[in-house]
Amino acid sequence: MLWMSVVGIAMGLLNASSEMVMRQFFSSPGNLTASELDVIGLISMQPLFQMRQLADLSWILLVAGVAFLGSNAWKARLGIFFWIIALATLVRLALLRFFIQWPSNFMDMDLIWSLPSPIRFPAGLIIGVAILSLIFSMIICKWAHKGTRK
Repeated sequence: MLWMSVVGIAMGLLNASSEMVMRQFFSSPGNLTASELDVIGLISMQPLFQMRQLADLSWILLVAGVAFLGSNAWKARLGIFFWIIALATLVRLALLRFFIQWPSNFMDMDLIWSLPSPIRFPAGLIIGVAILSLIFSMIICKWAHKGTRK
Protein backbone atom coordinates (compact mmCIF):
# COMPACT_ATOMS: atom_id res chain seq x y z
CA MET A 1 0.00 0.00 0.00
CA LEU A 2 2.99 2.30 0.37
CA TRP A 3 3.33 2.90 -3.38
CA MET A 4 -0.42 3.25 -3.79
CA SER A 5 -0.30 5.91 -1.07
CA VAL A 6 2.45 7.73 -2.97
CA VAL A 7 0.20 7.77 -6.06
CA GLY A 8 -2.72 9.09 -3.98
CA ILE A 9 -0.61 11.83 -2.43
CA ALA A 10 0.81 12.82 -5.83
CA MET A 11 -2.69 13.02 -7.31
CA GLY A 12 -3.85 15.15 -4.40
CA LEU A 13 -0.89 17.49 -4.92
CA LEU A 14 -1.64 17.76 -8.63
CA ASN A 15 -5.35 18.42 -8.08
CA ALA A 16 -4.69 21.04 -5.40
CA SER A 17 -2.09 22.83 -7.49
CA SER A 18 -4.33 22.97 -10.57
CA GLU A 19 -7.23 24.29 -8.50
CA MET A 20 -5.02 26.93 -6.86
CA VAL A 21 -3.85 28.06 -10.31
CA MET A 22 -7.45 28.26 -11.54
CA ARG A 23 -8.55 30.22 -8.48
CA GLN A 24 -5.60 32.61 -8.74
CA PHE A 25 -5.97 33.12 -12.50
CA PHE A 26 -9.66 33.94 -12.35
CA SER A 27 -9.73 36.05 -9.19
CA SER A 28 -9.75 39.73 -10.07
CA PRO A 29 -7.38 41.93 -8.08
CA GLY A 30 -9.09 43.81 -5.28
CA ASN A 31 -12.42 42.02 -5.62
CA LEU A 32 -11.94 38.46 -4.46
CA THR A 33 -9.22 36.42 -2.95
CA ALA A 34 -8.44 33.06 -4.48
CA SER A 35 -10.16 31.32 -1.56
CA GLU A 36 -13.44 33.25 -2.14
CA LEU A 37 -13.66 32.48 -5.84
CA ASP A 38 -16.67 30.44 -6.95
CA VAL A 39 -14.97 27.62 -8.85
CA ILE A 40 -18.33 25.92 -9.34
CA GLY A 41 -19.59 29.03 -11.12
CA LEU A 42 -16.46 29.14 -13.26
CA ILE A 43 -16.94 25.55 -14.33
CA SER A 44 -20.22 26.58 -15.96
CA MET A 45 -18.09 28.26 -18.65
CA GLN A 46 -18.01 25.72 -21.49
CA PRO A 47 -14.22 25.54 -22.17
CA LEU A 48 -13.44 25.20 -18.45
CA PHE A 49 -16.16 22.62 -18.03
CA GLN A 50 -14.75 20.53 -20.88
CA MET A 51 -11.26 20.86 -19.39
CA ARG A 52 -12.57 19.65 -16.04
CA GLN A 53 -14.38 16.72 -17.69
CA LEU A 54 -11.16 15.64 -19.44
CA ALA A 55 -9.24 15.96 -16.17
CA ASP A 56 -11.83 13.84 -14.31
CA LEU A 57 -11.81 11.19 -17.03
CA SER A 58 -8.01 11.00 -17.07
CA TRP A 59 -7.94 10.89 -13.26
CA ILE A 60 -10.25 7.86 -13.15
CA LEU A 61 -8.38 6.06 -15.94
CA LEU A 62 -5.08 6.63 -14.15
CA VAL A 63 -6.39 5.39 -10.79
CA ALA A 64 -8.03 2.35 -12.42
CA GLY A 65 -4.78 1.54 -14.24
CA VAL A 66 -2.71 1.79 -11.07
CA ALA A 67 -5.23 -0.35 -9.17
CA PHE A 68 -5.18 -2.94 -11.97
CA LEU A 69 -1.38 -3.11 -11.90
CA GLY A 70 -1.31 -3.11 -8.09
CA SER A 71 -2.83 -6.55 -7.62
CA ASN A 72 -4.06 -9.69 -9.31
CA ALA A 73 -7.17 -9.98 -7.13
CA TRP A 74 -10.27 -7.96 -7.97
CA LYS A 75 -10.96 -7.30 -4.26
CA ALA A 76 -7.53 -5.78 -3.76
CA ARG A 77 -7.89 -3.75 -6.95
CA LEU A 78 -11.15 -2.30 -5.65
CA GLY A 79 -9.52 -1.49 -2.31
CA ILE A 80 -6.55 0.17 -4.01
CA PHE A 81 -8.88 2.20 -6.25
CA PHE A 82 -10.82 3.61 -3.28
CA TRP A 83 -7.63 4.10 -1.24
CA ILE A 84 -6.01 6.28 -3.92
CA ILE A 85 -9.16 8.36 -4.51
CA ALA A 86 -9.76 8.93 -0.79
CA LEU A 87 -6.15 9.81 -0.05
CA ALA A 88 -5.96 12.19 -3.02
CA THR A 89 -9.18 13.88 -1.88
CA LEU A 90 -7.92 14.41 1.67
CA VAL A 91 -4.52 15.69 0.49
CA ARG A 92 -6.20 18.09 -1.97
CA LEU A 93 -8.52 19.55 0.64
CA ALA A 94 -5.75 19.82 3.27
CA LEU A 95 -3.48 21.67 0.84
CA LEU A 96 -6.24 24.03 -0.29
CA ARG A 97 -7.01 24.78 3.35
CA PHE A 98 -3.34 25.35 4.16
CA PHE A 99 -2.45 27.53 1.16
CA ILE A 100 -5.63 29.50 0.40
CA GLN A 101 -7.73 28.95 3.53
CA TRP A 102 -10.44 27.13 1.64
CA PRO A 103 -12.74 25.54 2.63
CA SER A 104 -13.47 28.07 5.35
CA ASN A 105 -15.98 25.69 6.95
CA PHE A 106 -17.41 22.23 6.42
CA MET A 107 -20.45 23.60 4.58
CA ASP A 108 -18.46 25.19 1.71
CA MET A 109 -19.58 23.49 -1.49
CA ASP A 110 -16.98 21.60 -3.47
CA LEU A 111 -17.14 20.29 -7.02
CA ILE A 112 -16.28 16.61 -6.80
CA TRP A 113 -17.19 15.34 -10.24
CA SER A 114 -18.05 16.75 -13.66
CA LEU A 115 -19.13 13.71 -15.67
CA PRO A 116 -21.72 13.93 -17.17
CA SER A 117 -22.60 17.13 -15.26
CA PRO A 118 -21.17 18.91 -12.19
CA ILE A 119 -21.81 17.27 -8.83
CA ARG A 120 -21.10 19.18 -5.66
CA PHE A 121 -21.31 18.46 -1.95
CA PRO A 122 -20.30 20.21 1.27
CA ALA A 123 -16.60 19.84 2.04
CA GLY A 124 -17.37 18.21 5.41
CA LEU A 125 -19.35 15.44 3.74
CA ILE A 126 -16.55 14.86 1.23
CA ILE A 127 -14.00 14.60 4.05
CA GLY A 128 -16.21 12.15 5.94
CA VAL A 129 -16.76 9.96 2.89
CA ALA A 130 -13.02 9.99 2.13
CA ILE A 131 -12.19 8.84 5.68
CA LEU A 132 -14.80 6.07 5.45
CA SER A 133 -13.36 5.10 2.05
CA LEU A 134 -9.90 4.71 3.59
CA ILE A 135 -11.33 2.41 6.27
CA PHE A 136 -13.34 0.48 3.65
CA SER A 137 -10.20 0.14 1.52
CA MET A 138 -8.16 -1.27 4.40
CA ILE A 139 -10.89 -3.82 5.15
CA ILE A 140 -11.15 -4.88 1.49
CA CYS A 141 -7.37 -5.18 1.07
CA LYS A 142 -7.07 -7.20 4.30
CA TRP A 143 -9.92 -9.42 3.10
CA ALA A 144 -8.21 -9.88 -0.29
CA HIS A 145 -4.86 -10.63 1.38
CA LYS A 146 -6.49 -13.15 3.73
CA GLY A 147 -8.02 -14.94 0.73
CA THR A 148 -4.62 -15.37 -0.97
CA ARG A 149 -3.06 -17.20 2.03
CA LYS A 150 -5.06 -20.42 1.64
